[in-house]
Amino acid sequence: MHNKTILITMGDPSGIGPEVVVKSLLNQRINKQARFIVVGDHFVLNKIKGFKHLEKDIELIDLENVGRKSFSFGKVKAEYGKAAIAYIDKALDLIKERGIKALVTAPVSKEAIALTNKDFSGQTGYLAKKTNAKHTAMLLVNDKLKVALVTQHIPLKDVAEKITTAKICEIIKLTSAFLKKFYHIKSPNIAISSINPHASDNGLIGDEEDAKIIPAIKRIKAQVNCHGPYPADTLFNLALANKFDAVIAMYHDQALIPLKITGKMSGVNITAGLPFIRVSPLHGTAFDIAGKNKANPSSMISAINISQKFLKNVS
Repeated sequence: MHNKTILITMGDPSGIGPEVVVKSLLNQRINKQARFIVVGDHFVLNKIKGFKHLEKDIELIDLENVGRKSFSFGKVKAEYGKAAIAYIDKALDLIKERGIKALVTAPVSKEAIALTNKDFSGQTGYLAKKTNAKHTAMLLVNDKLKVALVTQHIPLKDVAEKITTAKICEIIKLTSAFLKKFYHIKSPNIAISSINPHASDNGLIGDEEDAKIIPAIKRIKAQVNCHGPYPADTLFNLALANKFDAVIAMYHDQALIPLKITGKMSGVNITAGLPFIRVSPLHGTAFDIAGKNKANPSSMISAINISQKFLKNVS
């Protein structure tokens, strides 16, 4: 299989995944340097405007796993959750069989998947588990920011407990290695966020900075050029002023709020640490507009184009 091949999963059949996949691959902003293989369901994709014009230009792996008579867009169903997982599993099989180096995943519904798989926390964790990847990082990128997460999809009340010095070090190292390999930054300058307001004011507002974050920075500083912890409310202004190459955020919304404010449509989700490139758009299934030809494909276009850019850095 040619190195410059990108696998694209359709995501939840009832969401906007099928629409943004079709719109993206038809869009002139796609830098078509790769061959595209879409894993999904022909019946669903054929409902999307323009798909017939796209069929001749892609390879479609049709799993035929969506019920024809009862199908409708915008619904949370166990059937659709199982179908979305099946597309991911098939993509992983193809990666092994054909030596494919890049995967772009359209959004899935955690709610739909949870109807049959209670342990599912997101595609990032699922891919890590299925590939036996020991260490992975969720790296969120738009035109202005690069932010890696120490914790991902967990309740806010559990964040402080889940943050450890070892985990912070792991995410810093993964982020630095990824920036070197795929962004050609020789010595990435990485900022570490605090978890508490004002970086705890020297222990007056929590102790996680003194107990976990500062020890991590001291431990890893000889290997990686990193600094902090910085209060989150000032750190992102520094990052936007290009003072740092990337930011390590402690929890989900600490990263996603500035990222979506500064460039939601250009934003993508990258998984560092997998044995292949994996990128996804920075949005969900948007069931409220699914099937209405209203979905904006910009984030999916960014995901595909970034994947093509990254492919130049793998053998």
